[in-house]
Amino acid sequence: MGAHNVGYTPNEAELAYVRKVFDECSAFLTICGGMMAPLAAGILQGKTATAPRFMIEGLRRDAPGTTWVERRWANDGKLWTSGALLNGLDMTRAFAEQIWGGEGNLADPLLEIGGWPIRDVDYRDVDGKL
Repeated sequence: MGAHNVGYTPNEAELAYVRKVFDECSAFLTICGGMMAPLAAGILQGKTATAPRFMIEGLRRDAPGTTWVERRWANDGKLWTSGALLNGLDMTRAFAEQIWGGEGNLADPLLEIGGWPIRDVDYRDVDGKL
């Protein structure tokens, strides 16, 4: 799930749909600000999640029912969240490895052929903090 337009507030029908999809799916992935609608729908309550780094402190203050971590991606059960847009690539790699990876499975050779990089999930490969 990607982000909606800045300033847009999902209506109750949209939030009900997000809850229904989450309840019925086997994996729910959000990228960047795509976690805002699930947050508003109550899906992130009691979960560990991440978001764009510049939003983490405000989310910790405004949505304390979620454990907010400063990571490129986070996984809590079937919920997967990523930080900024490009962190969605890191999350997608981790998801593919977890779901389809392993020796002899399709994900590993495709990730290798594609040269999909492995970056540190905790941003240790980045100088400084935001």
